[in-house]
Amino acid sequence: MKILICGGLSQDSQVILELLSKENIKIDVIVRRSSGNISQILTDLFRQKKINLIYLDLTNTFELAKVVNDGSYSHIFNFASNSYVQNSNLDIHNCIKENHTITYNILNAILNANTNPWLMQPLSSEIFGNPDVYPQDEDALIRPINAYGISKVNDMFLCDLYEDIFDLKIFRPILYNHESIYRGRQFFTKKIFNFVAQLKSSDRINMEPLKFYNAKSKRDWGYAYEFCSIFYDAAQKGITGKFILGTGKSISVENFIEEVLNCYDIQFKKKTNSDGLLEFYDDHQNLIAGEVSRDLNDQKRNLVANSNLIKDALNIKVLLSGVEVIKKLYKDYEKA
Repeated sequence: MKILICGGLSQDSQVILELLSKENIKIDVIVRRSSGNISQILTDLFRQKKINLIYLDLTNTFELAKVVNDGSYSHIFNFASNSYVQNSNLDIHNCIKENHTITYNILNAILNANTNPWLMQPLSSEIFGNPDVYPQDEDALIRPINAYGISKVNDMFLCDLYEDIFDLKIFRPILYNHESIYRGRQFFTKKIFNFVAQLKSSDRINMEPLKFYNAKSKRDWGYAYEFCSIFYDAAQKGITGKFILGTGKSISVENFIEEVLNCYDIQFKKKTNSDGLLEFYDDHQNLIAGEVSRDLNDQKRNLVANSNLIKDALNIKVLLSGVEVIKKLYKDYEKA
């Protein structure tokens, strides 16, 4: 097995590299040429000669085609994308264009390579937008409500086309939220864990309260290490096609914050302010976290996975969910 990982600085790339570092596998990792400092895990694995780093812009068609052709890879994982959902509508054209170009270039590089490597091209539950079916399976209606979701619909149909016409081997999991210590700083789960850890160890009087949004909104949050183990299992077994992957259970933003505070043994009380927004106070009546605004449309979104198809295909018994995921993340953050 020889693996190429695209998008080396993404969460899932770093998680799967941590898992694969225990295996005797040749791994090349593509990192955007314009990237500044690379992550600690990539640095460590490179120094240990467990991975080879390739600095490349995936929007460069010819350079990517040469890497894929010369590499003779058996498997390719594409984790490269503009994936911050909240900001995707601020620059709709570039979000869709960049994600499309990366996927298109990878598919064409595979098509013109000497080998026919298996490809993992992740999709997203954002393709379902505001679903009217709960939970969602592979046949749920597709109607994205943001640019990121539209870009993933494009990826889905593009992969369908290349699989049908050119017989490419493409695994296309439709992923629900899944978290790890490698999340970027702009993501909610990273913000809350970093904030509460600092809250535990600092003088709270000098700390700005945490700002959060949509306290009542719920998400199907899973554990990234479980998801990435499934990706690797699918690669080993040559699984192709579209599969929903999520826990099947959801938890609200409010409950997520509560559970993180509980993990760090921080006493708190909740109040609703005059605008109807949620606030958290410590036992000295200091405001520690406050809801900035609430999107009622987002609150109605019921994105929850029905993962029966992939569970049957890969013999998956159960996935961590809700509070179990939060407790697992807490242990990971404490060890990091």
